[in-house]
Amino acid sequence: MGFSEFWPVYLRHHSRGGTRAAHYAATCIGIAGFGMAISPMAPWWVFLVALALSYLTAFSSHWLIEHNQPVVMRGPHLMLFGALADLRMCRLALSGGVAAEFRRLGLETAKPAGGLADRATGA
Repeated sequence: MGFSEFWPVYLRHHSRGGTRAAHYAATCIGIAGFGMAISPMAPWWVFLVALALSYLTAFSSHWLIEHNQPVVMRGPHLMLFGALADLRMCRLALSGGVAAEFRRLGLETAKPAGGLADRATGA
């Protein structure tokens, strides 16, 4: 499976706004951890802690909100695809294009619960 085949599967596993919001937060945690880790003043293990917290945040959103399994657990190469897809989804969220991407791919988002996360993600 290449990334172009992975992307719609990834989005289908992120149909709820709360799951996407948790992934946006997880991506920010990971990026911040990386930024701190390359700082000469931060210990090297900061990145490992941020990475663990990032994955915990993202994975728990699947179990608690989406009620599915993270798609990246289906194979080691999918971990890289998952990281790239998280970044792409964040870029789409920042540009307001998440809902349009779901429509473009013929996917449906879960019915909004009316929460802030659903309104913020445009779906």
